[in-house]
Amino acid sequence: MASREERRRDILFSAIKIFSQNGFHKSKIQEIAEDAGVGKGTIYEYFDSKKNLFQEMIKYVMELHIAEIQKSILGKNGFREQIESFFRHKLKVLQEHGDVFQQVANQPEVMSEEMKRQMLGLKLEIFGLMESVVKEGIASGDLRQDLNLEVATASLLGTMNQYSVKKIYIEKLKYNEVDLEVVIDTLMKGFSI
Repeated sequence: MASREERRRDILFSAIKIFSQNGFHKSKIQEIAEDAGVGKGTIYEYFDSKKNLFQEMIKYVMELHIAEIQKSILGKNGFREQIESFFRHKLKVLQEHGDVFQQVANQPEVMSEEMKRQMLGLKLEIFGLMESVVKEGIASGDLRQDLNLEVATASLLGTMNQYSVKKIYIEKLKYNEVDLEVVIDTLMKGFSI
């Protein structure tokens, strides 16, 4: 028999699937319950409402993302290897959960002010993780000593976001098909002669 936490996780994964397919407004709690293999009433034992389930699903995906980012950079040697692992993970998340992030972008009214603050906090946590990678790169000599830490971090994350969206959503590549060498080389070498 599934534990309470396992059942909650199963419901969240079913919510990811159903909300991604149908959007927030067209998704039904009954569909999510059927996909999770539980009764409709069971969902309400874990979540107050469809809106609460949606918000908790977003938070869950973000927390998974952060945990995977941490794992992706642990044990990697040097800035280049860490950044490539971080980038590859970003591509994978967009491919696997991009529809969830699209739902948030397209339906901001579903997010409470508290949830928006939590999401900002999670985004800042991701920024902090990347910032620590850049800081280590500067300390190890892999990166220039005069780099502005905040600007370098924002540049890396911005490049990752834009390049990932283009490759996954527009070009429809699989996350492991994207050539990261060219973009990492450009980032490492810069634009000047």
